Amino acid sequence: MNLFELSRLYEDTLALAIDSETGEILDDELVSRLDAIQEHRTEKLLNLSAWICSLEGEADAIKGQIDRLKIECNLSKTMRTQFDAILFKT
Repeated sequence: MNLFELSRLYEDTLALAIDSETGEILDDELVSRLDAIQEHRTEKLLNLSAWICSLEGEADAIKGQIDRLKIECNLSKTMRTQFDAILFKT
């Protein structure tokens, strides 16, 4: 189940478990089910958070590699310019 489905299931179960007017718990079994749904939802959110952190780490690593390649490219251009100046100096 995805997060949207779990949220919907939680809302539907909550509506069945608690009297909307009095707030009284109508069914203890449904309240237990609410706890299970919430635990499952929390686990999914933690996994999603870990995945996002992983993506951010990958993005940082790629950015670092891009920065290193830019420096290397600039160094190569500078060396080429210097080599051309020496080679064609007459």
